[in-house]
Amino acid sequence: MKHKLIIILTLWICFLLQSSVLSYLNFLGVVPNLLLITTVSMGFMHGKNEGIFTGFIAGLLLDISYGGIIGIYALLYMYIGYVSGFFTEVYFSNVIRVPVCMVTVFEFIYDGIIFVAGFLLRGRTNVWGYFTSVVFPDVLITALFTFILYSILYRVNRSYIEQGKKGRQSLWIRD
Repeated sequence: MKHKLIIILTLWICFLLQSSVLSYLNFLGVVPNLLLITTVSMGFMHGKNEGIFTGFIAGLLLDISYGGIIGIYALLYMYIGYVSGFFTEVYFSNVIRVPVCMVTVFEFIYDGIIFVAGFLLRGRTNVWGYFTSVVFPDVLITALFTFILYSILYRVNRSYIEQGKKGRQSLWIRD
C-alpha cells in the first residue's frame, strides 16, 4: 500500500511539473511527457501490474484535466505500462538505454495515435507538418528528459527497496 502511495505522489508531482512549470519553459515548442516517462519507468522496474496501475493513474490525471472523454488516456497509458512490464525480466533496471528506447518508441506511437484521433479524423491531413513540428521535437525532448527522470526514479526505487530489506532483516521481524 505504501508503494502505491509513493507511485501516486510521484505521478502527481510529475503531472504538476508537466502542466505548470515545464509548459512555461519552451523546449522546441513542446513539453516533455513526464507521465509517460514515469509509466514506462515503473512498468520497467516493477513489472506489468505496477505498469498498469501507474498507467491508469497517469491516464486518469490526463483525462480529468485535458480529455473530453474519461478513460481514453487511461486506457492508452495502461497499455503502455503493461507492455513496459514485459521488459522487467529480460533487462536489468540499472541499464538506462532500454527505458530511453522504450520511451522514444511509446512517445512516437502516442503522438501518432493523438494525430489520428485528434487531427486526421477531422480532415487535417498535413501529416508531414505535424510530424516535423510536433512529433519529432516531442520525442527528442521526452527522450532527453528520460535520462534525468529515470535516474531519479531509479534512485528512489533502490532506496525504497533497501529500506524494505533492512526492515525484514531486523532481529524482531522474521520471515
